Amino acid sequence: MNLSSGYCGSSDIVSSVAGVEIIPEGVVLKKFSVVNYSQCHIKVNNSEPIYLASEQGFNCDNFDTPIKSFIIMESGINFNWAGSFRSATIR
Repeated sequence: MNLSSGYCGSSDIVSSVAGVEIIPEGVVLKKFSVVNYSQCHIKVNNSEPIYLASEQGFNCDNFDTPIKSFIIMESGINFNWAGSFRSATIR
């Protein structure tokens, strides 16, 4: 399904599974925000691991590199996220 623009995110606070992608396949986000409720490490667009302190969160907007991938490296981290996209192909 092709979408021209819109918003997506978690419908509630969810718990991470180590190394599992949280951005839906085919979605590229121009704006993105996540709140982590415990300290953790993340990978953004296949980056090296980045440390986040508890409730530090991570944000980007349309001036930053679009987000294609966001992975929390530990299991059991409660978080929620939201983002906006210009176009997406949902598989």
